[in-house]
Amino acid sequence: MKEILTQTELDEMLAKYRQTAQVNIRFLRPCVGGQSAGEKGLRAFAEHHLCLEPDTPEFDAAIARIGKEEIGERDETPELGEVEEKKVYAVNVIRHGKDGMPYIAAHQIKALIKQACTRMGLFKSNAGSKGDVSELGTIQATGASLQDPERPWEVYLRKDGKAAATSFLEITGSVGTPKGKMSISHHSELSEEGAELEFAIIWPAKKLTSKDMALVMAAASKIGLGSCLSLEDYGRFEVVRMEMV
Repeated sequence: MKEILTQTELDEMLAKYRQTAQVNIRFLRPCVGGQSAGEKGLRAFAEHHLCLEPDTPEFDAAIARIGKEEIGERDETPELGEVEEKKVYAVNVIRHGKDGMPYIAAHQIKALIKQACTRMGLFKSNAGSKGDVSELGTIQATGASLQDPERPWEVYLRKDGKAAATSFLEITGSVGTPKGKMSISHHSELSEEGAELEFAIIWPAKKLTSKDMALVMAAASKIGLGSCLSLEDYGRFEVVRMEMV
């Protein structure tokens, strides 16, 4: 007689081979968005940062200018005319989902976990563990960060029981490239300090133990989450609670 299994039953079988950690983190410094703004993001930037009223000539002109003239590379020549410099401008945003609330995508948290594993040497000392985390590891929103049960990969930023507030900040810098010096200027959306995330880390427990994952989260809190981490003014967080299930 044939045995017919449903996806729920298959998931229950797989769960026996995986470990789960429930994690709650709180940002000590703002989390900066790094997603290039589409039309929706540009409209939010013009309305909330430039304080322009939507559907007015000034608003539409600002959107057109930012979208067509400013975003991208522009050549600039210094006063002495010796070095050609490129300037890059962009508007970056945090992802927004249900009712416009900001969230961090599960793959961003998984990327941080993989980075922390690498820095702590766990992938090197535990052969095969990189594939376990990358391919069979799962991040799911839980608690207040789970706003849409059908989309658990959207981990919502919360503070005091509400959606965390965001704002825009101009961030500037410069880098040296094979093509010459490049100035970077971007307005990026960032969350307020104290914003929290709640999520579950689920991974195969044969190679990486719960103690290993606790060490990973300790390292991850020092690395930070989001963009502009090298400036060390953004993305740092503390682990409020981590429970092994």
